[in-house]
Amino acid sequence: MPNLFRAKLVEKKALTSSIFWCVFEVIEPANFTYTPGQFVHIDIPTAEGKIVRRSYSICSGNVETGRFELCVKLVEGGTGSVYLNALTAGDEINGEAPLGHFVVKDKTVPIVFIATGTGIAPFRAMLADAPHATVWFGNRCEEDVFWMEDLESRAAQFHVTLSQPSDTWTGLRGRVTAHTNVIVHENPSTHYYLCGTPPMVLEMRKALIASDISPTNIFFELFT
Repeated sequence: MPNLFRAKLVEKKALTSSIFWCVFEVIEPANFTYTPGQFVHIDIPTAEGKIVRRSYSICSGNVETGRFELCVKLVEGGTGSVYLNALTAGDEINGEAPLGHFVVKDKTVPIVFIATGTGIAPFRAMLADAPHATVWFGNRCEEDVFWMEDLESRAAQFHVTLSQPSDTWTGLRGRVTAHTNVIVHENPSTHYYLCGTPPMVLEMRKALIASDISPTNIFFELFT
């Protein structure tokens, strides 16, 4: 059940030129908790003196620590990302959490996480509930990739593919949808979780269904 919360920033670090990571310590309520995969609403004060809310997936899986982490893409003129990027250690925020139902549905079946960009955020958390999962992470170029070693240590298998790599890139090439034939698991009970921009998610879902994956085994969240 979601509750209003107050938290303070304890750490912030750039992951790429446009993506940063924040760690917040919850001040109240004392019993703050969540399920990996859920998200928070953050209250953002505007120049007009109003409050707007922006949603961010929690990217940490250690739910009992009284802390939560966010992975944020800095968008020019973006109300939420600009506000969060301007915070310094000790600054407080208000919001509501936990929210959402994009969580691991069945821990006993094979699981594949497919993400692009900051869509990887909930999967980093959900790997706490599914360390046996395979992760596919799509980005544009080498400069956009982050958490390589971190995700490799959390997932059973981890793959990165780039749609516009440099000539020196020796890894996988192409969009994640280009690797559908490899992504599809031979076990028909496998669950597929998708997170990223609406075009990627919808295209990937269509590709999986065309590969005879049941729609009931596909779960997704759209990042806009």
